[in-house]
Formats: sequence, structure tokens, C-alpha cells
Amino acid sequence: ANSFIQKAPGDQYVLYSRESGAVEKMDFVCATKDKVLSQIPDLTAKPVDGQVLRKYRLAVSATAEYTIEHGGSISDALAAINATVTRINEVFETDLAVTLELVSDTDKVIYTDESTDPYGGLSTLGSVGQQAFTDEIGEENYDIGHVFHKGPNGGNAGFIGAICIDNRKGSAYSSSQIPEGDTFDLDFVAHEMGHQMGANHTWSYELEGTLVQVEPGSGSTIMGYAGITENDNVTPNGDDYFHYVSIEQIIETLRLKNCGEIIPITNNPPVVSAVDDYVIPKSTAFILTGSATDPDIDDVLTYAWEQVDNGVVTRASFGPNNPSGANFRSRPPITDPTRYFPMLSRVIQANITQENPDQGSAWETVSDVE
Repeated sequence: ANSFIQKAPGDQYVLYSRESGAVEKMDFVCATKDKVLSQIPDLTAKPVDGQVLRKYRLAVSATAEYTIEHGGSISDALAAINATVTRINEVFETDLAVTLELVSDTDKVIYTDESTDPYGGLSTLGSVGQQAFTDEIGEENYDIGHVFHKGPNGGNAGFIGAICIDNRKGSAYSSSQIPEGDTFDLDFVAHEMGHQMGANHTWSYELEGTLVQVEPGSGSTIMGYAGITENDNVTPNGDDYFHYVSIEQIIETLRLKNCGEIIPITNNPPVVSAVDDYVIPKSTAFILTGSATDPDIDDVLTYAWEQVDNGVVTRASFGPNNPSGANFRSRPPITDPTRYFPMLSRVIQANITQENPDQGSAWETVSDVE
């Protein structure tokens, strides 16, 4: 299990893992769905590795409520911000070859007094934050901006793919009653930053019309809504990685941008062998095994199999007779290149279909549809 250290108020630090129970379930509303752009993405699998690391200058503004929550001083807020950015970079560098670096003037937009900070509530965080970045940091001095707030759980990227776009790139915010730890860092901040970098939602419990609704129910990856839908939760919290379609959307967006620093990577990408095409009979379990080699012999390869079929899939409609959308949830990458569909423990029990799945259950079913 991965373990993480984050600063607590005062001189204390907290060591936790995602499996320890320290990851809190928090209701969250991402308002970005109301501002989705009309795009028709190409979901055909293609390489996303360009052997470059993209570095972007990140401006983070802390509301007074956030600063007070973490101890009250500018240095306290900076320590908490750094902890969140460090955790996000672990995921962004692995999945996206993107790293974020805080701008040197971050202290100019960290507020310590609720009566004098410019923010007036959740509805103002995006617009006021954008103005604060423009006035205090300067549009030419950052690539992406984000407001951190302690308050009602919610977030909004302002715009899809607004990174590098002046007067839009700082319109995002993440607000939480507990603005620290993996739930805040990944389910809130990384999710909204994913929107800022061009990704849409991957959940499918209701129609959004983006053609990348490829995870059943709430989804379980960063651009899903794990744990926060009323009836369709796959898992209580999101897993710490992006779905393939999110990676593809983000990389394609960033390739068209003209900001940030491009740093060549000397590490070589793995060579993946194409899997043969198969026609699988209905009502039949199956196995997929990947094959890849890496020129860098010390590198450890991990594998993830993900279904890429767009469609609305709710808990109520999930099952062998659903005609469209995903029948199998995404699972975190592992070193074993083989995945059983459904998982082997269910195949052994001859339990290969599933209907009305509960949170935390398999969310896997073979199809009875021709």
C-alpha cells in the first residue's frame, strides 16, 4: 500500500495510506458539468507518450478559511498547499507526464483574515480568484490557477481546457470541509484540474453528452464521481489514477497549448504488442493478457484493462441486458498483465452476471446481448 505524509497544524505530521481508513468520504458537487464544451472525441486507442515532461506554473490562492484551518499563518497555508500539490504531482507525473510548480508569489494570494479577504462565498470563488491572480500574480506569470477553500464541499473548473488561456486559467476552485488528504487532493483538486486540462467526466449515471461516459455508474477514476452520487456509487472514493480516455483528452489538449516548459525525457516508453481481435460469444467469461517490454530493464510495468464504450449506465440499468455503455469497471493498474472478466473468484462460483450492484461490489457482468 502507498503511504503518504502530510503536515498537520503546528509541528505535527500525519502518516496514512489509502487503505488505512484515513481517507474520508465527503459529498462533493462538481459544477463544471454545466460548462461542458461540445466535442466529439476520437476514442480509438493510440499512443499518448511523447517522451516529454510538461511543467506548468501553478498559482494557488488560499481563502482565509483555508489558512485558518491549517494554523492561521501564510507559512501554514503554504505547507498545506505544498502537501496537496506534491500528492497531485505523484499522479500527474505518472499518468500525464505533467508536473506543477508553485509560482514564487503564491504568498500574495494567501489570505489570513476572513473580514478582509476578497472572497464572499462559494459562488464567488472562481471569479474572484481569477481577478486575484490577474491583479496579484499577473496573467503572464502563471499557466494554471486554483483557489483552495475550507467550506461547503464543491468545485468548479470554470471552463474545460482553460489552462494557458488568459482570464480563464485561474477560474477554478476546490472547497471542502476537510481540505487535506487524498479525498481533497484527488477527488476534489485533481478532478477540477483535470477539467482545466481538458478532461470531461467519465461517470455514466446520467447523460452528459460528452461521448466519454465510459465508466459504469459513478465511475471510480479521478474524473468520475465515486462515493458522491445518490444511488450509483461504484466505490466510496475515487482511485488515484486517470482513465485512459481522460489521459488521452488531457494530452491532446496540452499538445495544442503554447505555455509551460517542455522537458525531454530520456527514459524510453515500453513497447506494447497488440492483442488479437476476438469475437466473444454472449454470456461468456473471458481473459485478456497484455504483452509489453521495456528497453529500460529496471522499469516496472503495470497494466490496466479498461472498457471504452460510451453510454448511460446506472445501478438500475447495469446488467447483462444493458445494450450500451460499460459492463466492467476500471481497476487500478497492477504488475500482472492478465485480467479476468469478471474477476476469477466470481467465475469459479459461476457468478458471471450482476444486476443492481451495491457500492464496493464487483460492477462486472458479461453481456447477454448479441
